[in-house]
Amino acid sequence: MSAALPSQPAPSPRGHPLPVEALQDYLGGLLRERERLHEEGNELDLERNRRDIVRAQWDLTHALLARHAAS
Repeated sequence: MSAALPSQPAPSPRGHPLPVEALQDYLGGLLRERERLHEEGNELDLERNRRDIVRAQWDLTHALLARHAAS
């Protein structure tokens, strides 16, 4: 993923999950966005971002489990 900020959450593992690498890139974008939002002090967007980060971490965990279960 480029330096652009993510615009939508990653799909759920129950749908069509993204590959591990794409989820890592997505999570990195969310973390960069969080740094910017923290500097701006935007509490509402920080909370939305926090929920997006948690969801991305959950999706990444399940993608990693699925990858290792298949090996």
